[in-house]
Amino acid sequence: MTSKGIALVTGAAQGIGKAIALWLARDGFNVAVNDLPSKASDFNKVVAEIRASGCVGSAHVADVSAEDQVRRLIEEVVSTHGGLDCRKMSK
Repeated sequence: MTSKGIALVTGAAQGIGKAIALWLARDGFNVAVNDLPSKASDFNKVVAEIRASGCVGSAHVADVSAEDQVRRLIEEVVSTHGGLDCRKMSK
């Protein structure tokens, strides 16, 4: 599948964030998902679903309430995927 771009979705372990991440993957985006360390097992399952849809998925732990962690998160995503085209920040 040809990718429409790279999307970053925070709060992607459950609820609206998860739904958005999976919707973006179904729509053809490669998706980097993020959530708190305590939710790592949940958002790793989301990454597995993204990959099962034929897209590239990656998991990134960061607390988006901390500016330094947000900067690191974006740097990680850009380094991993070669860019960032779309972001959806959710808590």
